[in-house]
Amino acid sequence: MRASACCPDWESPAHGLHRPRERWRFEAGFLPDAIASEGVRLYVATANVGLPFRGGNGCRYVQLLHDVFQLTERNRHGSPFKRLAYRIIDGVSIAGSLRRADAVWTPSRFTAEQASRLFPWAGGKIQVLPNAVPAPPQASGADRPGIVPERYWLASGPASRARTSLG
Repeated sequence: MRASACCPDWESPAHGLHRPRERWRFEAGFLPDAIASEGVRLYVATANVGLPFRGGNGCRYVQLLHDVFQLTERNRHGSPFKRLAYRIIDGVSIAGSLRRADAVWTPSRFTAEQASRLFPWAGGKIQVLPNAVPAPPQASGADRPGIVPERYWLASGPASRARTSLG
């Protein structure tokens, strides 16, 4: 697989690219040169961050921003110092990616509104692009799958302002 893919020479932990050191090495060290050498014309970063730290190679960048809960909710970390450090790092990283992006896609209007509130200067770049999930078929109560009760609550967003929908 590595022989056919454009990837760094070094090993990356499977669940470690969110860590600051690994992200910096990838986004500042590997990614800019890889995009230039591969002649990529459109790069879509899919993990809230992940755009290269330098551009200028004729490539256009799209940031897929799934959510901003890291900046709006209380994160649980081992210590108050770690919690503050990650909040600052996440805020700076997301802001940097939004600055470098030519367009920002979010999967929901809620995320678009939150991102526009946190980063008002990026509002003109933000567009809602729903995830590719087809709408459920219209079904009568008898046709509903057994795992979904006929009536249920779906809550989304912060607990203080959760949006609810009665299904």
